[in-house]
Amino acid sequence: MQHEKQRLNYVLFLVAGSGLVTIARATTLSFLAIKLQQSFGLGPAMIGALLGIGPLVGAVAAPFAGSLSDRVGRKTVLTLTYIGTGCEGPFWAIRDGNFVAFDGAAYRVQMENVTLEDIGSHRVSMSSPLPKGNLVTTFLLKHDDTVAIIEGIRPVPDFTPEQWASAYGAQMRQASETLRASPSLVLCPASKS
Repeated sequence: MQHEKQRLNYVLFLVAGSGLVTIARATTLSFLAIKLQQSFGLGPAMIGALLGIGPLVGAVAAPFAGSLSDRVGRKTVLTLTYIGTGCEGPFWAIRDGNFVAFDGAAYRVQMENVTLEDIGSHRVSMSSPLPKGNLVTTFLLKHDDTVAIIEGIRPVPDFTPEQWASAYGAQMRQASETLRASPSLVLCPASKS
């Protein structure tokens, strides 16, 4: 009896949570449409297509997800769904050669003209040009190369003590501390768009 009551509470929690997420998405759609028009100059037809594609894909995918759930189990499908929605954003990406922070439809270039290099041992190096040299950020890849953890940030060539003491050096230290304090990056597959 206790186990069934706990299961009922769990189901009610999931239904209530899903309802709140649905209400939040519905209330933000009108603001998203305004933002898409103002920021990107999109017309009503394009905005309608962008906002309607998600529900359309969901409606088409639902029978397949149900069938898959019957075959492999509900927990597996729910776990995959939650992992997939976790890649929605906010997130960082490389776009047009720039390191970009995305948050919904808005994005901000963090570093320009970056290059990535696989340096072995589950590590990736990202280099961005500075006025004199490069800023090199090294990421350690964990969990089957799906999570990137910042391992090191350094200018190349290294700054002299005088450069570190300058206002520019102080800005670099602040930016490095902010970047080091950021959470680990979950690496999601690249989309074609």
